[in-house]
Amino acid sequence: YLGSIAHQKLSSVMYERAEARWNLERDVGSVCDAFFGILLQALPDDLEEARVKWYEEVSLSNEAFWNLAAAHCQWFPHQRMDALTVMPELKALPVTLACSVNGPTAALTDSVRKLHKLMPQAHFAHIPDSKCWWEIENPEFV
Repeated sequence: YLGSIAHQKLSSVMYERAEARWNLERDVGSVCDAFFGILLQALPDDLEEARVKWYEEVSLSNEAFWNLAAAHCQWFPHQRMDALTVMPELKALPVTLACSVNGPTAALTDSVRKLHKLMPQAHFAHIPDSKCWWEIENPEFV
């Protein structure tokens, strides 16, 4: 995947989004729409309430939030995924690798599976009712 045209396009789009919309324009609607669908999972009855609260919180965000949002989109397709291609096998680390059940496949699920291959003794677990931001979706896991 890392050598594919799809990965190159994803990298390009995410870098453009980070620079133009988030780092320079502080486009609340763009960041909310992008991250809400990816990071949060809510029941249909709670979805609109969660979306309104999400927009309110993002609109009040400080400089650090916007810098992090832009940096995340610049790191995401490169540093985070590319790092797994050169990692040596890690043996006997007492860890649990947790992966959201409904997380994005290429960015999250595949990366965690590859990491698990590098850490064969690690326990692998799925986080139910979660997409990506499980600290918000399932506070009992924190």
